[in-house]
Amino acid sequence: MESQSPVVLSHGSLGHPALCRAPCVHIIKNGYCEKGFECDFCHLPHGRKVRLNKSQREALKLLGPGQKLAIIVPFIMKKVSHIEDQQADVLLKLLQNSLPEEIVTDDPLMKQLRLVNLHRAFQQMSVTALLDLLSSCLPSEILAAYEDLRKDQLDVADQMIFCL
Repeated sequence: MESQSPVVLSHGSLGHPALCRAPCVHIIKNGYCEKGFECDFCHLPHGRKVRLNKSQREALKLLGPGQKLAIIVPFIMKKVSHIEDQQADVLLKLLQNSLPEEIVTDDPLMKQLRLVNLHRAFQQMSVTALLDLLSSCLPSEILAAYEDLRKDQLDVADQMIFCL
């Protein structure tokens, strides 16, 4: 029986899988990372990275900022709503307020989005990846609230380590 190295959590692992950062290449290649807990990348196992294909990327480029928010923010909200944290509530409220008042669902562009299965890709993406798609049209306070939520996860991890 082959023994496995113990997993050393990292700053990037906090909130895994929804809030964590991209996987650490050192963990993937070597099975360890010299930075340990100080590493900004995730040390926990990840499934295959979800990438948008060419038709999905092209369809996304056709959307205006309001349409992008209307389509992607509900996926982020669904993922964040499972996190029991006061900062998660703050982020959810900011996300809700960022949504456009009126969403046109019978627009031909919206039909094209359904054809390229963007919704399926969004369901499989992490909160971090979804926020990256919206980085050009998100208010800075949403990104700040997201970072605050990640910091709360760091505090929880520190408390867990302290109790051990």
